[in-house]
Amino acid sequence: MKNDFQEGSCEPDSRRKTSTIANSSCLELSIFKSVFYQTVGHPATRPKSIARLSFQKVSGLRTRKVLSLEELAADKVFGRMFLRYLTWNVLFKTTPPTGTVMKSHTEYLAFNLPTRMGFLNITPTIEEIVRKSGITEGLLLCNAMHITASIFINDDESGLHEDYKKWLEGLAPFDASPQRYAHNRTGEDNADAHMKRQIMGREVVVAVTKGKLDFGPWEQIFYGEFDGRRSKRVLVKVIGE
Repeated sequence: MKNDFQEGSCEPDSRRKTSTIANSSCLELSIFKSVFYQTVGHPATRPKSIARLSFQKVSGLRTRKVLSLEELAADKVFGRMFLRYLTWNVLFKTTPPTGTVMKSHTEYLAFNLPTRMGFLNITPTIEEIVRKSGITEGLLLCNAMHITASIFINDDESGLHEDYKKWLEGLAPFDASPQRYAHNRTGEDNADAHMKRQIMGREVVVAVTKGKLDFGPWEQIFYGEFDGRRSKRVLVKVIGE
């Protein structure tokens, strides 16, 4: 069977009729190709004819519908169902629950700390976002959108935070001159902030269970600032059911 999606391109074969999958983003097409290849093999190695697919396994359908990949991608209903089925099969080694609808909720936060380096507990804000999302089972992603700030998880204990500051300053001390850091020879003065962010990390992912963040003992989510006194954004995304 002909390869429907040409390598190195996000566009489907121009002769094929327009489809839901064909009109999706490059990322979704890449996911479709990746999951499809993992399931039935790459076009270079798989047989010319695709094995028949039983859609009895997909969303509880009771009838058998046999489609080629071209027909499948062109079918707005079965194309989506098949993509979902393959994703669950590859990632979770099971079939998707009947009637399950995956949801997502995204918010952007802004923080402007008055000091050059500091830590802010943002757990209550994140918990409220999870509540507003209406998602009870899924994942929470929270990441700093600036390269001199961090999001991390640890204990909300002031002594620990002071230890962090002392430790980080020892590893990458603030020095605005160009002598210590090559980055500052470009006219910048925050090379140390980039290094501190690298150590403390960009993001956290937390399980959402029964509508709540599934933390371990004493865990809290913090925003870490290493080049403060200006507004910076944080992305919060909740995905699940």
